[in-house]
Amino acid sequence: MDPQRWRVQFELQAPREQLRVPPPAAVQRRDGLWRHLCGELFVASEGERYAEFNFAPSGDWAAYLFDGWRRHSRPAVLEFAPQVGLLEASAQCLSWAAEFTLPPTLGAPVRIAPCAVVEMAGGELCYWAVAHGAAQPDFHREESFVPWVNE
Repeated sequence: MDPQRWRVQFELQAPREQLRVPPPAAVQRRDGLWRHLCGELFVASEGERYAEFNFAPSGDWAAYLFDGWRRHSRPAVLEFAPQVGLLEASAQCLSWAAEFTLPPTLGAPVRIAPCAVVEMAGGELCYWAVAHGAAQPDFHREESFVPWVNE
């Protein structure tokens, strides 16, 4: 298995009418996905370098590389465009998955921070993460990352 190739899946268990789900569109790299419903994955290597990936159920995606915590952000160069697809869109479940490669300049992953931004039907945003490193949600905080164990 190639350690640079990843697959991540997001699943929301909620009444569909309570969510604002982005409509399917021409799939593309798109900034600002975090302003709406999207799954996110942060992957950090040794030191302070990390990458941020955003995947929307519409199929849109974004990827950024950082040299330090919120420092020197730039679009990440990937081997191929991520493949993002809807898996289920029922009355009670919304799930989607993405297959992608890590940027070759990132280095070996040692910590991750899986999270999601959920846009409710009224437009308010909810922030979900394995860990929030502060009172206010901030997925970029080092304390929000957990150790990555590749078994």
